[in-house]
Amino acid sequence: MNAKNPELMGSARRRLLVQALVGFGLWQISNLILYAAPGLAHPARVVLRLLGVAGAGIWVVQTFKNTSFLKALKRDPALAQTLNDERYQQARTRAFAAGYFALLVTAGLLLLWSLAFSLPGRIAAQCFLIVAVCSAMIALLIYDRE
Repeated sequence: MNAKNPELMGSARRRLLVQALVGFGLWQISNLILYAAPGLAHPARVVLRLLGVAGAGIWVVQTFKNTSFLKALKRDPALAQTLNDERYQQARTRAFAAGYFALLVTAGLLLLWSLAFSLPGRIAAQCFLIVAVCSAMIALLIYDRE
């Protein structure tokens, strides 16, 4: 990562976000499917477990990369100010609002579902976690492009 070039750092930040989104999504969605569908055939369960482990690994690696990215920004306040300009701060705020809205919609849908079908708390909680994290990340990727 070239810590002196704002364009390259912005591109690196975007790549980190996409890779973290993929890792988190694989990890959490495969775990949700494994829990929600206990009757899956053994080969499908093995594939889902492998996807979950791969996703968790990607998430951990991206967490470490994100930490080093943030340290690079702390070492260069001018670069940090360039990358976290008003436009990016607005994109981040809008992404948080979109994630919150998606979370409320999910709560409403799961509430409706639970009126007709049994819904274990673990499934609801995991759905909330997946929607909250993924929707905010996707929204940030979209709003950061505008």
